[in-house]
Amino acid sequence: MKQETFIQIVSVIIVVILAFFYDPKSNIESKTIFLGIVLAVILLIFVFDIYKKIDNNERKMKMFNEKIDIYSRLIRLEEKMSILIPRKKGQIDPRILLIILILILIYLYIKSQQ
Repeated sequence: MKQETFIQIVSVIIVVILAFFYDPKSNIESKTIFLGIVLAVILLIFVFDIYKKIDNNERKMKMFNEKIDIYSRLIRLEEKMSILIPRKKGQIDPRILLIILILILIYLYIKSQQ
């Protein structure tokens, strides 16, 4: 259930409960007080909902900032490692050496059979 639906359900329940106490025969002052109480309760519920969303967003931002810090440290570590371990250019692939060795052995085998 989404947070907005929960708040709507709670606010409707509170309005229904307050409607039981509403007396239509009373004067205008009691009606305005009743309406003020209903609006204050609904406003209070929405304020708490907004505060909870802000708190969740703050936690998400902290986690995101921590991930960014870890990522930046990883990049710095990779830069340091690239300085410490120089890359060898022109390095021969070991598979090519293995293929050449196999070809030489096949050539020697064929020569020995003649």
